Amino acid sequence: MFGFFLILGIIGFVLNISKAVEEEEKGEKREAYYPNGKLFARAYFNKKGEINGIEERFYENGKIKAKLHWCKNVLEGISEFYYENGNLEARINYFKGMKNGITEKFYENGNLMLKANFKNDLITGVVEEYYKNGKLKSKVSYKNGIEEEVLEFYDELGEQKKKLDLDSLLNRKNK
Repeated sequence: MFGFFLILGIIGFVLNISKAVEEEEKGEKREAYYPNGKLFARAYFNKKGEINGIEERFYENGKIKAKLHWCKNVLEGISEFYYENGNLEARINYFKGMKNGITEKFYENGNLMLKANFKNDLITGVVEEYYKNGKLKSKVSYKNGIEEEVLEFYDELGEQKKKLDLDSLLNRKNK
């Protein structure tokens, strides 16, 4: 019988330790409020006072405005921003505080507006821009934040209107 209570005590002790470790990792929760008392923002801070974990911002109507992922005061991972109607406005991938990876922006109706790839805060690769109706508007190729190569433009029905070779227009040699 003593062994049973000893095991129960050990299990309870382990559970309390894991809860304390979880709270330590998550940090101190801080909240800010609008003058009317509604939640404006919620975030977690470590012992050094650095924002660490998910920060949530809200509209006055209570709907989510933004979800940002932080690691010791630096944006890290995917952050999302929302319109007041609840639809996604933008999804941005951060690595060490800089845009890295795919960034997407959306119209208020939910359709994709823009899709771009970033590396160390610079646009790289093909940027696709869309009309509000969801049809492709343009494709522009970038390298280290500078327009490069072929540009394509489309009308609102999705028909290609122009295709320009920027290198030829600027008398540059293709690399």
